[in-house]
This record gives sequence, C-alpha cells and structure tokens, in this order.
Amino acid sequence: MNETTIDFWNTGLPLALIAGAAGLLPFVLIPWRTRSHWRVAVGILVSAVLMIGVSAGVSALFDKRGIAAGIEIMGLWPFVWFMIVSSLKSALLWVPVLGLFWFNAAQRVERLRGEDMARKDGG
Repeated sequence: MNETTIDFWNTGLPLALIAGAAGLLPFVLIPWRTRSHWRVAVGILVSAVLMIGVSAGVSALFDKRGIAAGIEIMGLWPFVWFMIVSSLKSALLWVPVLGLFWFNAAQRVERLRGEDMARKDGG
C-alpha cells in the first residue's frame, strides 16, 4: 500500500476484502429472526470493533514494507498501534456499509414485531 500508483493489487483488492468483511460480519453476528433492537445494536458494535482489526490486518498484509520489518524497527505493540491508526482511513468504506446493515436490520426487527402483533390480534 506504499505505492505512488493505484491499481487492483494495492488498492482494489484490499478495499474489496474490507468491504466483503463489512458485509459478512453483520450476517454472522446478528440473528436473522431477532426481534430485539438491542441485539442488532450489539451485533453492529461488535462488527465495528472487528472491522478495526480486519482493516488493520489488511493494511499490514498489503504494506510493502513488510510486517517483520515493521515489528523489528518499531517493536510489536507500537507497530500494531500504527497499523490500527493507519487502517482507520478505511472506515470511510466500512462505516457506511455497517450503517446500511443496521438500518436494514432495524427495519426487519420492526417488520417481525408487526407480524407478531398481527398474528396475536388475528389469531
């Protein structure tokens, strides 16, 4: 990711991996038939925390300087912190994706609650 040119390997692939993880994590962490906004919010929050780690991992993986060289120069924890801070720029991609999933899940919760109330009143 330390190139002066933008191409598939240094920009497209890392962004695709991050976007894919941002789309996959809410599906894994939020129960599909939940009727609780609390569970949806916790699932999105856990997804956001995991996305910071995923973004840092992708940043470290695609960094041309190399993980071993970074750890040797800076030490382990300063290097990890550097990768986390530098990966937060990718939040411009994954925060809106998580926001859309949150909106979708909240609508699904309300729809399921409405169906439950209709079933209860009608049956």
